[in-house]
Amino acid sequence: MNITLIAEPSSNPVLDTALDLLRERHTVAVLDPKSLSPWGFRPEPSGRRDGDMVLLKSRTAEARSWAHHAERAGAVVVNTPTATDTGEAADRAVAWLDALSPQERLRRSGLQSSKFHWLPT
Repeated sequence: MNITLIAEPSSNPVLDTALDLLRERHTVAVLDPKSLSPWGFRPEPSGRRDGDMVLLKSRTAEARSWAHHAERAGAVVVNTPTATDTGEAADRAVAWLDALSPQERLRRSGLQSSKFHWLPT
């Protein structure tokens, strides 16, 4: 099986181990979303596709578009483009939550917390 991972370059020990295990029995390609073809996923003349299975670990517009083309071409996509498209409002909400201290998050959610002061990291 041809497996394609679309992810930003980073060191993730869990993902690296999973890919090593997959490589024992399958052909695995890792694509940086910045290097994706603007024409998207396309079968090659030899009949080989970019991936029978696509693991989408990027939320960039290019990666979602590429994975959408893969789905339409018959590939199985894990983390479908629809599931990873959080939209602008959700992105703003996540950024806002990231800016809050853990104590403030607990207070706003109505949960009790200790009288402990968090220090920014």
